[in-house]
Amino acid sequence: MAEALLAQPALDWSIEAWGREVGASGRTLARLFTEQTGLGFSRWRTQARLFEARRRLAEGRSVTEVAHALGYASDSAFIAMYRRVCGQSPGRALRGLE
Repeated sequence: MAEALLAQPALDWSIEAWGREVGASGRTLARLFTEQTGLGFSRWRTQARLFEARRRLAEGRSVTEVAHALGYASDSAFIAMYRRVCGQSPGRALRGLE
């Protein structure tokens, strides 16, 4: 599951959908995921997307391109997540990398 999310960060399946895919309840899968990763599913997915976002932004890709590639419905949704998790906008973070 984690490998699939890293390979396809825009994949937006719920924990229940993953459970159906592997033949387990969402609750059981959530418990196992937390035991294995130390993070809840949603938080882990957000962190994985953030890691990929930083990599793509550092390569020079636009915020719009990164937002859509990672499965966000809009630039503003991506920017809000980035700001909530990192404490600054992706644009400001990029300026810090230069």
